[in-house]
Amino acid sequence: MDNEIQIKAEYSVQWMAVRLYGRVKQGNRTDVFSVAQPLTFNEVDAGSYNEPFLTLSMEDAEVLLQSLWDSGVRPRAVSDSLGELNATKTHLKDMQRLVFDGVK
Repeated sequence: MDNEIQIKAEYSVQWMAVRLYGRVKQGNRTDVFSVAQPLTFNEVDAGSYNEPFLTLSMEDAEVLLQSLWDSGVRPRAVSDSLGELNATKTHLKDMQRLVFDGVK
């Protein structure tokens, strides 16, 4: 793929934050990349966004999403659901123990 964008998320204990890194593969070469530099912001009127600072294909967005997930980032709704699922599993194990341990 020409000019493939690669975004990586990484949790930094030192910064206590998720940090994003980006690079673009140049053409078909595997040894040449351009790296993203820190963003700068310019003052504009309220409500203005100008142009997007980054455009990702769906595939690249999925890679970024997976990288964020691997770094420990979870949407609140997913975190709540995972917590409820784990509580349900624990409850089920307790009920199985009560039922089957008493049947011997």
